[in-house]
Amino acid sequence: MDTKLIIDRGNTCIKLAVFEGARLVMRRSVLGMSEVKDLRDILNEKELSAKGCIFCSVGKQSDCFISSLKRYFGKDFFILNPNTTLPITTKYDRSTLGGDRIAAVVGAWALFPNKDVLVIDAGTAITYERLNSNGEYLGGNISPGMELRFKALNEHTCLLPHVSSGGNLPEWGLNTDEAIRSGVILGLVSEIEGYIRRCRKESADLVVLTTGGQTKYFESRLKNQTFVEDLVLQGLNYILDYQYKNV
Repeated sequence: MDTKLIIDRGNTCIKLAVFEGARLVMRRSVLGMSEVKDLRDILNEKELSAKGCIFCSVGKQSDCFISSLKRYFGKDFFILNPNTTLPITTKYDRSTLGGDRIAAVVGAWALFPNKDVLVIDAGTAITYERLNSNGEYLGGNISPGMELRFKALNEHTCLLPHVSSGGNLPEWGLNTDEAIRSGVILGLVSEIEGYIRRCRKESADLVVLTTGGQTKYFESRLKNQTFVEDLVLQGLNYILDYQYKNV
């Protein structure tokens, strides 16, 4: 079975994955990326042996890296953009829609076709995406992530310190560090629970998927949800397959 290379450039790191069909066989992350003169500077032998490649970015793209991928993969290189054909429909203005967000929604559709789904992706920002059982992306919302909230409290006040996520997490803080930590993390839990309750009023059979690097701080406090570690990567792989089948 032909292998495929999936590249997801996020706000803080680049995720590289190799799929065989729908099966993820290799995954790794790279922090930052300078101008690449040779693909072997960042891609290993397994990744370079892939027969097709899709690239998604929410940050600044390296023109040199993109040009290298185009030269190497030729017609089998795809960049996820607002004009990329998708296996779902959407009324969202795709010119403003992050590739990682739509990829997560497509990943949800691939895993749970014909289901009502709420996708919660907790990273630098927390995104909430709603997909119905007809494969229609109904839209989504964006909220500041945990670290952004910690940083904002420190930078936009005179005396509040910058607090880390590690440490005591009481129901009510007994010092300023605890008050900030619990306020931010438990506040986010309440926010997420609110979205879940609202969507379950619309659909009793709603599937709730959580993903993203910050999910570990909330997952144990949430009920009846499924954590999917590589949802964006799976969505990108599905979109790549769709290009070959339908374009």
